Formats: sequence, C-alpha cells, structure tokens
Amino acid sequence: MFRVTPLSSTTMVFGFEAFLNRIVSPKLKALFPSASGLVPTFIIAENLQWADIMISLIKGTAVGNGLNITGYTRPSPTATDFSADINAAKAAGAKLVIQVFSSVDGASFIKQYGLLKPPFACVGINPETDQQEFWDSVSGACAYQTDLAAGGTRSNINPYEKPLSTVGFWDTYTAEYGSTPLYGGFGSYDTIISMNETSYDPVGSGHASAGKGWSKDVYQMTQGNITALKAWIRHTETLGVSDGYGWNRVLTKGVNARYYRSGMTGLFSFGNGSETWDGFPQPATLHDPYTTPGETSALSDNVTRAVQTQWQGQPDGSGRMEVVYPRDQNYSRKWTIPPWMLPNPAIAEADFASIYTVSTKEGDGKFYSLPDGLVNGPDLTALGSVWFKTPPYTLLEADMSPQDHFIDLYDLGVLGRAWTGP
Repeated sequence: MFRVTPLSSTTMVFGFEAFLNRIVSPKLKALFPSASGLVPTFIIAENLQWADIMISLIKGTAVGNGLNITGYTRPSPTATDFSADINAAKAAGAKLVIQVFSSVDGASFIKQYGLLKPPFACVGINPETDQQEFWDSVSGACAYQTDLAAGGTRSNINPYEKPLSTVGFWDTYTAEYGSTPLYGGFGSYDTIISMNETSYDPVGSGHASAGKGWSKDVYQMTQGNITALKAWIRHTETLGVSDGYGWNRVLTKGVNARYYRSGMTGLFSFGNGSETWDGFPQPATLHDPYTTPGETSALSDNVTRAVQTQWQGQPDGSGRMEVVYPRDQNYSRKWTIPPWMLPNPAIAEADFASIYTVSTKEGDGKFYSLPDGLVNGPDLTALGSVWFKTPPYTLLEADMSPQDHFIDLYDLGVLGRAWTGP
C-alpha cells in the first residue's frame, strides 16, 4: 500500500508542534502570563489506539513548546456529550485544549465547544470538521476552532499541478459530488495519478519506449520481483523530467537530494523507512510519504505536509477554513484567539502589538507581533510600518478581518474604533 494522505500520526505531530511553538504558545503566553511561564494546556483525545502516540509526543515535548499539560481525558469514540471533558479542562485552568479526534465524535465535541464558549482556545486534529458544509451544519458553532488539514477553503497549494490544480480539484469535486473533499481525497487523487505515471517510462522522451506504457527495461527489472517493483514506485534513484510548469510533473531532484512527484498538496515521495532528519528517524514506513521537518517554514520547500486551518466567519455570515500555518503563502491568514477568552473582546483583533514587538517581522512564521491587552501606540506604529504593503504578506497581524493581505484604511479604521490609548 502506498498513500499520500493522510500522513502518519508522528509526522502530523511534528508539524503541529511547529505551529504550537511559533504561533499559539507565544500569543497565549503574552495575554495570559503564568508563574511557570508556560501555557496551561489540557488534552481531549478519543480513546482509540492511533491517538496514543499523539498524546505521548505532545506531552513529551510540551515544555519545549511553551506548554504545561495540566491533564487529559479520553472520551469514547462514540460519545456525543463532552460537557464532562470541557468542565475538566476548565477546572484545570486550561487556556489551550489540544483536541485529537478522527471520527464523528469530533463533530459533536466542536459543536458543544462552540455553543458553551469555554475560556480556552481549541487546536488539534478533527477531520470530521474539515468539510466546507460543516459551518452551516452547526450554524457557525465551529468558529475559531483550529484543525490540521490538507488545505483550507479553496487554498491553491499547488497551482501548477496538472490536469487539475488544487483549486481545480476542489471545484471539480464539489460540482461532481455536491460536497467538498475531505483531506484524504486529495491524496487519493494523487495516488491514482502517480500509479498512472508509474506505468509509463519515466526515463525521458529520448527512450524508445517513452509514452508507450511500461518500458521493456522496467518490465524486465520488476518481473517476478516485488522488491524491485516497490523500489521503482518509490522512485528514490531514478531521475525524471520536467514539464515546464514550475514544479516538475513526474519527478524532480529537490530537497535532501530526493526525487519527488508533483501532487495536489505539494511534492511527495514515498519513504523507505530508514531516512533520518538530523539524526532522528524519519517516521515514514515503506508506504508513507516522506516529509521534511515541520520545523522548517511550512511548505517553503513545496514538500507535502499538513497545514493548520481555522474556521473564521465572513461578513456575509458564511465561514471559511483559513490556513493559519504556514504564514508565508498567498492564502495564509493570521491565527485568531477566540474573543470570548479575552476581558475586552471588542479590542481582540486590533490588539496585535506591544512595545516589545513593534520592530519584529514575519516571513518564516517565527517572528511577529504579540498582543498586550491594549490598542494603542505600538499597534498604530506596527500598522504604519507596513502601510499599503502587498504580499509577501508582511505583518499578517495588522490585517483585520476579513483579511485581504493589504494593510490600508480599512485596517486603520478597525484599529481606531478599538483604540484604548495611550
């Protein structure tokens, strides 16, 4: 079996930790300082085996990511009432809840979270909430929930992919089935395309059998030899050709001297189970996609990995799954703390800078302004420093909802109405 999505649980955790470390933890620590200097964090994970490693990894790296795990619950995967879990998180003083769900129980949990509005942010894994229709099904109760996914609402992760770009696949799928694709759908499509390409000769147009199906060389090399066939599918040692679209269509020698296919969610190749990241084992078995470390700027190398999305309301009452990590893509938006957590929700979005962070800049997601509970001079200075700037998306924090990647009079007006001074 060879798969493109979903990624392995270990790989997902690595990318998720980068998001916690760079975005979530710094913002929450700035607004809710604690004696330990860490964010009180609670885990709510369904009681299924796949979630065990998630909990173990999250707990093991919590302090390094600025988190203090104050407790966890393991509700049944068929649960529909999560009031006990939410109350346990509140009793533990949590400002952050990490959710780990894979089934319909996750949908019930998020609906209840949105209706109760407990005083903590909710991030993690919950694929049942990923489809665009979910917003309407819970009347927007999923607002501000953050989830790991293949992409956001019509996020054009690979605009060069043929025959369909990422958005093209989203639109075609939606028109055909009346429902938006779940994250596994992107990888299923890529797998079929890669199977088709594998059956053709990848050596190049100069080969006698190019474009005529399986080449004689490939057939002879793999006939009766399943090990050779698997190695061929992984394509770890065979150079491919470019299609001229920017990302190489069949195979490209890129990051870590590997050969990649161009897929719906980025470049991908199948791991052989023995690679390492800076000395750490690569969590990819023979059938999992190889993924570069989550600590790199997500997608800056175009290699496939999960993104972090947040449900955000729009002026017309609809909702969009906005990609909040990575922060350096044309579809990126800022991660927003649920306003009901804050003493003064009216200033929540305009409070994005403090006197200590005005001069910082973003690019790889590491550096950005932090709130301080006031809308005043530092916020105005930070907004003014990027006035009328266009992409590459300098200071997303200064871009007010609905975010458009332009810092202009609209953003200044939002800040002015929320002004607290001095």
